[in-house]
Amino acid sequence: KFFFMERICYGENMNNNNNVFNEVIETCNNFVQANPNPDKVEIVGELMVDINPYLSKIKVTSDNIPFGRYLIHMDKNELFNIQAHVFSKNYTGSIHRHETWGMLTGIQGLISVRDWVQGENSWDLIRYSLISPGTASCFCPPTPDWHATDTSKSNSQAISIHIYGKDWNMEKGIYANPDETPDTYIASRGPLQDNSQLLPYLTLS
Repeated sequence: KFFFMERICYGENMNNNNNVFNEVIETCNNFVQANPNPDKVEIVGELMVDINPYLSKIKVTSDNIPFGRYLIHMDKNELFNIQAHVFSKNYTGSIHRHETWGMLTGIQGLISVRDWVQGENSWDLIRYSLISPGTASCFCPPTPDWHATDTSKSNSQAISIHIYGKDWNMEKGIYANPDETPDTYIASRGPLQDNSQLLPYLTLS
């Protein structure tokens, strides 16, 4: 595993400002105990609705945070994890999917999300959404969640909170390039950033 995995404190809130994520972690703990392997998006949607009021309270006090992925919390049994994604300006992401359930909530800036379906001979764009602060989206296997994100519509630094379920692969992801053959591939994710560069700038409104 990457070197940063040695610094993960499983089952502990990694935020020095404890109140910011405590209620989210507790709600997720209760959810995975009742639903260790959800198989319907409406089940994950119930969690999304329950935690959205908490995540919507999070405010960012800086517009110059180093971009990248930040691991906020890892469940001690790895049934879920909470990440913050800080996007670079005019970021354009690759089409990708996850092999577990998950959700994202915007807390600053604007994030465009394009949803794709892999057909027999083509890739079809089926949905184009805009995630603003306080809005959220979720997904759940067995339906593939092929999607791509970009921040070209955002006037401020875009930041989102992501919650992923059991079997999340911290090291590698599944990506797609419709113009190549084969059109899907596995690649390494970028390293996690130091939480000290993010957490001091998150507060509750």
